[in-house]
Amino acid sequence: MKIKYFTGIGQRSINQDLICIQKFQSEVSLLMVVDGMGGHERGEEAAKIVVDRIVSFLENSSSMNEKTIQKAVQKANLAIKHFNKENDIKSGAAVGGLVFENNTGHIFWVGDVKIYQLKNDELIYVTQSHTLINSLIENRSIEEPEKRKKYRHILTHSVSGNPRNAQIGYHLTELDDSQFIICSDGVYDDMDVSKIKEMLEDGSLERYLSENASDNYSVIFVEF
Repeated sequence: MKIKYFTGIGQRSINQDLICIQKFQSEVSLLMVVDGMGGHERGEEAAKIVVDRIVSFLENSSSMNEKTIQKAVQKANLAIKHFNKENDIKSGAAVGGLVFENNTGHIFWVGDVKIYQLKNDELIYVTQSHTLINSLIENRSIEEPEKRKKYRHILTHSVSGNPRNAQIGYHLTELDDSQFIICSDGVYDDMDVSKIKEMLEDGSLERYLSENASDNYSVIFVEF
């Protein structure tokens, strides 16, 4: 297994993204990008709370499955609810991660951190972001391209205190000969997955994003 990762501030005043790479004693490992919600108060603190709560719950779990991961996210969501109430603010985060054990991968997400799975240079899976635009498209409620652009960053799910909005997306997969890219919207807003992969492999992506990204950016690239 090979892992590359980096994060950067882009054109923002502070980096609200966090990368988590954690190996647990049970031989289960977690790769995760947490994106503190842009424009929200103290998003960088919210991201740290989310990472801490998810890691704490998963490292003490005896089995790994969709239910366990959902419970971990709800623990983080409850902590954010308390954080917001104590500080009289609105804060939260989007999350995307891969939990793996043996040859099994548990892909999960809340919000718009994207996860791509590739095999033999072909995209075989990509998460469907929890955004208003995707919801409208799914319900066939929107057609105009300009409106699609307007709504693409409005989240319908996030870890921000409301338990109904913290329901994860989940996908079970096999790891054999796969590559995974986990990234925040500061990365994929500017390029498609083939370009991301190409620039990761030739080593140019981090420099490109540091010079051109308008938002915080975070990437984890793992090859099995």
